[in-house]
Amino acid sequence: MAFEGVFKAQFDSSLDDALTTGIRGAFVEGCTYGVASGLIYLAEALLFFVGAILIARGYYTYLQMVEVLNLVVFSVIIGSQLMAFSMCFFYQLLCHSMY
Repeated sequence: MAFEGVFKAQFDSSLDDALTTGIRGAFVEGCTYGVASGLIYLAEALLFFVGAILIARGYYTYLQMVEVLNLVVFSVIIGSQLMAFSMCFFYQLLCHSMY
């Protein structure tokens, strides 16, 4: 059991590296998830604001504004889901290519 101390030191070093990498990865993942979710609400708020102005001036009806709102919001949702899926796919591809 002469190597037990060496193995424990290497294990502790690897454990610290994994923890640091995990914390950084969680921060980046959380920020990107927040931005992707925030884009949906930002698009909705902007469309409601512009839609209210256009309805008040008589350029559009409420039905036209809701149609545009649905198209844009669903496009942003699909885009953010695609971005999240492609990142997961990219990480899987990267991990498999290392081995």
